[in-house]
Amino acid sequence: MCPVEGTGEGRVVFDLTAHSVGALKEPIVLTIEKGMVTKIEGGFQAQTWRSILDKANDPAATTVLPKSRSASTRT
Repeated sequence: MCPVEGTGEGRVVFDLTAHSVGALKEPIVLTIEKGMVTKIEGGFQAQTWRSILDKANDPAATTVLPKSRSASTRT
């Protein structure tokens, strides 16, 4: 059974690595309410995630995320 969009509740803990910050010095904890991340807690690396979330929620932001490299271009 698939989850219903907008109904997820709980906490997600990243304790080893996380996208955009790499190996973690301290865990990053996401609080999810009604399917949306409402809080990001953790050490200084969590601030990077807070900044990303703030930009994603700002309609005036024009940030372009870098493209991932395809498997054929990896060395």
